[in-house]
Amino acid sequence: MDTFSVAKLVAGRPLGEQLFHVLAGAIVSGELAEGERINDESIARHFQVSRMPVREALQRLDRLGLVQIMPSRRTVVTVVTEQSIREALSYAGYEAGVAVHAGLPRCSPDERIEAEALVRAVVDALDEPARASKARRDLYAYFSERAGNELRHAHMIDMEYVFERTLRDLVPSVENLGEVTRAYADLGRAILDGDHVEAERLARALHGIGSIGIARAAD
Repeated sequence: MDTFSVAKLVAGRPLGEQLFHVLAGAIVSGELAEGERINDESIARHFQVSRMPVREALQRLDRLGLVQIMPSRRTVVTVVTEQSIREALSYAGYEAGVAVHAGLPRCSPDERIEAEALVRAVVDALDEPARASKARRDLYAYFSERAGNELRHAHMIDMEYVFERTLRDLVPSVENLGEVTRAYADLGRAILDGDHVEAERLARALHGIGSIGIARAAD
């Protein structure tokens, strides 16, 4: 995605939608830093649009917790905290479970093989937090796309910004690495078997929901 400073809006697409993705991408990349104030008038001038689509984008970012709109109408980029990481991880786990539960029964045998390969890609990246985070998102997005619920999938596209920003530095602790690897192997087998109940349980457990509880922040 283009950075905020060089991004161009495209004619024929909703301005608020485009501005949301531009600003969300800038927050995730750090171009708009934690605690930085966002001035809707400046953004409107920069993109030569009215303030209405800018406010629409900021309200959407506020609902995701990427910015906070103050009662004074001042808007600032939120700070990633331990609490926001825990909340995002828990939410990601529940959503991953729902995606697998709904999407796996709709997968063909060939698609289950493709999904199992995505599981192995996560395992291969476990020692690289950012790459592992991307691989996890790719895995659960695969099932979300096949779940057949367009509204939920659209919401998850928005949530990708939250998950990338807050969870990209998470890795298994050294003492839990073996447990995590085994759990992913079990998840891969459940996917190949088409066992959506077991796959859902493992997807949630791999986000710390349930008995495994394996996600730890990287030092």
